[in-house]
This record gives sequence, structure tokens and C-alpha cells, in this order.
Amino acid sequence: MKYRNLFRYPFDVHDRFWYAYDRDDWTQLSTSQTIDSGSSNDYQPPPIVMRTAATPRRANAPLDFFWLPADDKASYYVCMHFAEVEKLQANQSRLQYITRNRRVFYELFALDYLYTNTIFSPAALSGGQYNFSIRKAENSTLPPILNAIEIYTLKEFLELETNREDIDAINIIKSTYKIKKNWQGDPCAPQAYLWEGVKCSYPQNESPRIISLDLSSSGLTGEIAPSISNLTVIQTLNLEKNKLTGSVPVGLIERKNGFLSLSLCANPNLSGNVSCKKKCNFVIPVVASVAGISMLLLSVAALCWGIKRKRQPGAVTDANPIIALVEARKRQFTYSEILQITNNLKRILGKGGFGTVYHGCIDKTQVAVKMLSPSSVQVLQQFHAEARLLK
Repeated sequence: MKYRNLFRYPFDVHDRFWYAYDRDDWTQLSTSQTIDSGSSNDYQPPPIVMRTAATPRRANAPLDFFWLPADDKASYYVCMHFAEVEKLQANQSRLQYITRNRRVFYELFALDYLYTNTIFSPAALSGGQYNFSIRKAENSTLPPILNAIEIYTLKEFLELETNREDIDAINIIKSTYKIKKNWQGDPCAPQAYLWEGVKCSYPQNESPRIISLDLSSSGLTGEIAPSISNLTVIQTLNLEKNKLTGSVPVGLIERKNGFLSLSLCANPNLSGNVSCKKKCNFVIPVVASVAGISMLLLSVAALCWGIKRKRQPGAVTDANPIIALVEARKRQFTYSEILQITNNLKRILGKGGFGTVYHGCIDKTQVAVKMLSPSSVQVLQQFHAEARLLK
């Protein structure tokens, strides 16, 4: 048994992994002609894969294969792809049938020249034994062949699928821009297989929602797709370094002024006010709930920023009479917003008795975020008192 070569995207539009497989008792047939494997075949095996086929070295021998299940309780779906790669003469024929565990799995069938035919299991296979044999019919002059095979393990996912509106919106985005990423299946589930550039939230007992989409440097052209506005809970949208044109949809502009972080830099043909000089790129809601953080007791964070206070009459003034005053306001933030403000706690400014201090940004204002460590819960009141002094 030998594995040779690997074909995936861009040869396969679904980015499946196709390995060339060989055995000592098999020989290979091939053609340089193009195989039709997509016009009316839902499985769409890549033409480059279908150009070769295995056949037994002995003309009357079957083409056998099997696999051993990792779990006796596992179930499988199998798809076998066939295409005749030889131009048969009038006196030649290739008729074959398939057995599984010595029982007929698929009745007698013939192959079409340069055209893909897929035979699959309509229901999941189980039972622990998976011995397949492709055999020639008695009146067939040529031995059986097999071009490609897919084997899928049936898995039960307990996670909910992504919100339907988000799925519809991002699929339109995918189609509009012809996204060439690993965008197959559900964008948010399972969590281990998130779509590239996508981040999601996972509310308890609710469908996941898309909250971040990074399509920077993705070769996007044309106008900004209106369907992006249908991602109604998105918080971060990065469209930098593309070739977008036209104007920014009003819906995105309105949300940018609220809770959406919108990055449009390096799109020279995009009209409107597109600023690329922001040092910090996070836009946070004016009002944010902090409910639940205290009860979790995982961490408590206070946002503290330096405030240039208005001086009293008669006080010494700075050389520059124009001093930007930052209004002191008492604001609360959720832990997820803290992560946004600090870019996932990336930059540490220092460490103290309460915990670690991180650098962050709110709009264009740089802030220091003090994170109370779990081991310092006993000084929680003192920590709150210090935070109140800053208001």
C-alpha cells in the first residue's frame, strides 16, 4: 500500500484532500483528456484526480479494498467515483458490480468515456466490517476500474448551527467576492473549524453569531457588498488593502458611529471619509453592560485614563493655552470589550499588587487597563475605591 501525491484546492473547489493510492497487485490507467466531473455530478471530484484509474494486474481478478474502523460503533458513508479513461473498441466492454462483505452492494453497471459516475451509500454503513470488492461481469472483456473513493465518518455535533441570517449573509459575501478561503460548511461550528477570518460569539442555548470578519488583503474588487450590513451583530470588520470602489453603505457608517470597528484603509478608489491614521482601531459602545463579571470572580477590570482637569482661576497655565480636555465619565465594560480595548491583553504596561496593567485604546484615546488578579480578591474593595477616585 503506497500513498503518492496530494491534490486539494485549487484543484478541488471543496478543498478535500486527495491522495494517490497504489498497491502492488494494481496497475494504473490514465488519460490526458479532460474528465467531465462537475457539470451534473454533485460530488465534483477534481478532473485531475479522475484522469487516472486503478485496475487489477490480473485480468480476471477483482479490485479489492477495505478499511478498519477506529471505533466499532462508528458509521461511514462511502462514495466511489468512476470514469472510463480508455477509448474502447467495438469488441471491448467493461461491465462491473460491487460487493460489500460478499453481498451485492451495487448491481451491474457500465462506464461512460470521460464522464464521471458516482456510486454512494444512501445510508450510513455500520457493522464493523468494510470489505469492498469491485468485480467484472462474466461477459466483460476488461477488468474493473476505480478512479477515486471518498470515505466519511458520521459524527454527531452537539453544537448549534450558526444563526441563519448570518449564514445567508456571509454566503452572499462569499459568492459576491468569490472568496478563495476554507469557507465550507458552517462558518462558526464546530469551533475548531472556524472559517478563516471569521470570529463568532457563542451565547448559551442560542445559535452562534458572527462578530468579526477580516477580509483584508483578500483581493476584493467592486463595491462593498450590501449583504455585509446583514451581519447585524458584527463588531469588527476589516476590509483593508483591497481594491474596493464606490461609497461606504450608510448602514455601515451608522454602525461605525456606534459599536462597529470598521477598517477601510488602502482602498484608494473607495469614496468617502476613510481615515487611515488611527493609532487604535477599536470602537466601543457608549453604554456597555458589566453584569456577570463580579459574580464570575474570574477577574475585575477598571479602565483608568489620565484626565487633564480644568484649572481653577488664578492657577498657572501651560505655555499652550489650548488644552484638550477629556471628559471624565463613569463607564462599564464587559470582559469581551476589555479584550477588544486591549487587543487581547497584548501589551503589558506594568504589574502591581492588584494585578497587571495593560495598554488599550477607546476610540482615539489611549487608556491603561488594570486587571485584578484572581488571587487578589481580598482587596476588591480597595480596588473599587481606587477606581472611584478616577471619575
